[in-house]
Amino acid sequence: MQLKKNIFLVVFAIASSIFTLSACASRNDPITTNPGVLDAPSTADNRINVAPPEERQNSITWQLVNNNDFQTFTQLLQASRLAKTLAQDVQYTVFAPTDRAFESLPAGTLERLQRPENRQQLEQLISYHIVPAKITSTSQASEINTLIGTPVTVQVQGNQVQVNRNSVVEPSISATNGIIYPINSVLLPPGFSVAQNSN
Repeated sequence: MQLKKNIFLVVFAIASSIFTLSACASRNDPITTNPGVLDAPSTADNRINVAPPEERQNSITWQLVNNNDFQTFTQLLQASRLAKTLAQDVQYTVFAPTDRAFESLPAGTLERLQRPENRQQLEQLISYHIVPAKITSTSQASEINTLIGTPVTVQVQGNQVQVNRNSVVEPSISATNGIIYPINSVLLPPGFSVAQNSN
């Protein structure tokens, strides 16, 4: 009787040891239990700070930056801190002077406009080229306020669009948040003179 009892205690002790070792191994080796889980980033992590590709790549700002005809306008746009505005999910119309249009300005004007002390004048100039609404060839001719509150005169004749009597010289460029009309002249707000930036 005593022998059976001793055998039972030995078997119980061995079984208990095996169970304890198995439990420890399961806790210390999660990769074996579920391979690859620790190495795989979560779906939520993959979406952090990643904008939808269609918005990022087709905004007005993106279109201007990636078009060689608007290098000067883009440079001034970024210096005026308005580039972020034109990347927002709001409809805008931009009358964008081509690089050739800026050649008609007096020598040294672009350099002066980009000086820190002239940033207010630069923002005023660039904002006068931006309308906070989308203008299409089906729009009615009218005076439309720009970002600075001063209106521009837009005339639509057939598929032709003019702003302050300046013609659109290239096909319009569509963006997710509006439209761009290339023009052949730099629009100057009433009372604005490039000479005021000659400090």
